[in-house]
Amino acid sequence: MEKINQFSLQRFTLLMQRYIMFNSKTWLIGIGAISGVMLVIGLITAYFSQGYFDVRSLVNTGQTIIFIGGFIITSMAYNEIHTPARSQFYLTLPATTAEKLFSHWLITSILFVLISNVLLSLVLLLANAIGYVAWAVPINMFNPFTQANLQLMAIYVVVQSIFFLGALYFRKNNFLKTILSVFVIAMALNLIAILFAWLLFGQTSFDGNFHSINPEMGSYFEITLPKIMKTIFYIVLVPFCLVVSYFKLKEREV
Repeated sequence: MEKINQFSLQRFTLLMQRYIMFNSKTWLIGIGAISGVMLVIGLITAYFSQGYFDVRSLVNTGQTIIFIGGFIITSMAYNEIHTPARSQFYLTLPATTAEKLFSHWLITSILFVLISNVLLSLVLLLANAIGYVAWAVPINMFNPFTQANLQLMAIYVVVQSIFFLGALYFRKNNFLKTILSVFVIAMALNLIAILFAWLLFGQTSFDGNFHSINPEMGSYFEITLPKIMKTIFYIVLVPFCLVVSYFKLKEREV
């Protein structure tokens, strides 16, 4: 007999199916509404611009919607455990904490990115097809596999992990409280950076060029430090948020 404290792909898959089933109706309504709005915007733009289909503008709009919509969906990922009438049932499901955590994270991060980009491509394809038939608009397709779009989606996955942690940490208004927390932390880091700069350069006339004061310091602040921050952002932040989320969910189960 399989032990509950061991990872099970079958249980993991069932948890994903359960989460999708409980939220599919809301997601489909949102997808339909957003797709319809983007399609109308694209056709109106093509009509009033004498047959020019501004795919870049629509892609930017779609990517903005992906970010905002994804963060909102992520912030609602654990509403079930914040609802007294439903939390006990979810927390006592015969599955490990890791299975409960990663089933939700995988859907709201990787799976969401894949599906949203496919849907964006399909909406733009439909708008292109209608524009071509109606006004002979030149076909201008969206390629989601460009380096710029892939990098943008990677940024989404990283930032999404913060909202995922917020979904577990905050009991109400998760989305707004997460944004506020990120703002407060960013302000605190900026103040620390300003204080650090004042301690180093407060007695000098600093023009923003570190090399004018110390070449080695200039290389550190302009080359080494940005690499460190980039590494922290892309490699450290997601595991950190997931580990903290794991222990937060474990705490709720206890």
